[in-house]
Amino acid sequence: MATAIQCEIVTPEKLFYSQEANFVVLPGSAGEMGVYYMHAPVVTTLGSGLVKITDEEENTVKIAVSGGYAEVDGQKVIVLADRAAQVSDIDANEVQAKVEALEQEISELPEDDVTLSYKKDELKWNQLLSECVGNGE
Repeated sequence: MATAIQCEIVTPEKLFYSQEANFVVLPGSAGEMGVYYMHAPVVTTLGSGLVKITDEEENTVKIAVSGGYAEVDGQKVIVLADRAAQVSDIDANEVQAKVEALEQEISELPEDDVTLSYKKDELKWNQLLSECVGNGE
């Protein structure tokens, strides 16, 4: 009898992650949501945060995501995320340097600069990555 749920994380660029899991925690926009096999069907918006995927050996994979949606049907969790990064692959020093550089750039840009929105989005993403690494996540 199957007790694992298929978990997929998809970004606009690619299928980022696809494995079976015993338990998945999603960063729902209203708070964290845990998903087991045979969870009631649901579609929800995601906030920025961590998707935590626990496999059959009780290992946990942590993936930072930036917004998006999740669909759960009891046998599968599909996360459609704007961005995703596996926490174990994040270089804390590199991310912190990006945060500092972006903060400096943004402080020097006029409010009507066409790149301001993009740079603020990049700053939010890198701050999220920094939090994920900094918290031992």
